[in-house]
Amino acid sequence: MTPSFFGRATELAAAWTGPRSAFIPIYGRRRTGKSRLIVEFAVGKPAIYHVGKQGPAPLQRREFLQLAAVTLDEPLLAQVPVETWAEAFRLVDERWKGPGKLLIALD
Repeated sequence: MTPSFFGRATELAAAWTGPRSAFIPIYGRRRTGKSRLIVEFAVGKPAIYHVGKQGPAPLQRREFLQLAAVTLDEPLLAQVPVETWAEAFRLVDERWKGPGKLLIALD
């Protein structure tokens, strides 16, 4: 965590140290540091950080798998056709070789 980012150390540590996977929604008003919190949390961890944009879901899933292909060093992953987000997440999960957890951040 960078020195200029403070006040969230407890939340950041608790989210990562548990033995199981977790879904952690981050919400709040615009321009309050939510994206920065996610980026700071990902520092030093294996992570896929996908920033969504307005566009068709198939394009967003394709971009997510392209990021996953780079992160997991699995180039062919970027070429796998998927119909649902569940299928995309399953593919990433199957190809994660660890050790430990993989952070998937959808911003």
